[in-house]
Amino acid sequence: MTKNFEIIHREFKTALNKLKYPDSWFWCRYTINPYSGCAHTCIYCDARSQRYYLDQDFENEIIVKTNIDKKLDLRIKRARKLLPDVIGPGGVCDAYQPIEKEVENTLKILKVIAKHKFPLNIATKNKMITRDIELLDKIAE
Repeated sequence: MTKNFEIIHREFKTALNKLKYPDSWFWCRYTINPYSGCAHTCIYCDARSQRYYLDQDFENEIIVKTNIDKKLDLRIKRARKLLPDVIGPGGVCDAYQPIEKEVENTLKILKVIAKHKFPLNIATKNKMITRDIELLDKIAE
């Protein structure tokens, strides 16, 4: 069954979130969400149940974060204390949900991560990740 989601394009003030403590589940110090909301609507998803103070209809809206790659690049360039540490894309969404095929926010983020040589940890249920295998190999070097 395919569900129709309302797609909203919105610019956010920040791209990268620094966690107070490294995430013990995903082993990351930073998170970045290319989208808010998720088309997979997994019954077990904590983002879906917790909502994490998101002001949106998580079940019916996908918010596309516009210019997220530029914001990430600028954040890393301007940082004084930002050390290369693990970034976890998609903490409150699947970074490879269906809208990624059209928008490519995750691909854009991966290019910035590769440029600045940050390590990465991605959790996804979508085989679209294979599209970026060469870039992921470069990041892993």
